[in-house]
Amino acid sequence: MRVVRLIGVLILTVLLGCASQTMQSYVGEPMSKILETYGMPTSVYETGRQNERAFVWVMTTKNVQTSVVPNNAGLYGLIWDAPKLTSGNSVTSTCKYTIYAVHSNADVSGAEGWTVVGFEKPPLSCE
Repeated sequence: MRVVRLIGVLILTVLLGCASQTMQSYVGEPMSKILETYGMPTSVYETGRQNERAFVWVMTTKNVQTSVVPNNAGLYGLIWDAPKLTSGNSVTSTCKYTIYAVHSNADVSGAEGWTVVGFEKPPLSCE
């Protein structure tokens, strides 16, 4: 059982490495490319390194898990009711994505003047 779970986690790690790969693809690009896709960040703060800021997006998703429950057989198993859909648990997940950028071109204002230099790898649950 543990081996099956470990294999499942490894497969998920390989398949779900999407967020890190996407974030890596923005390194060296102007911040405007990220803003076009994801909109304004949730927050921005100075990192303490010269001309560098962290741009943070917090994304929350809510999923409702449902299940189908078959009804019991009626008279002698000959009459069946239709299965019923039951409401399940509500699962909310929040992921934080942080991109680091430096103000690389003082002659250009706005997002075009900022260049992505790195990112924080999100937790596996957010990949």
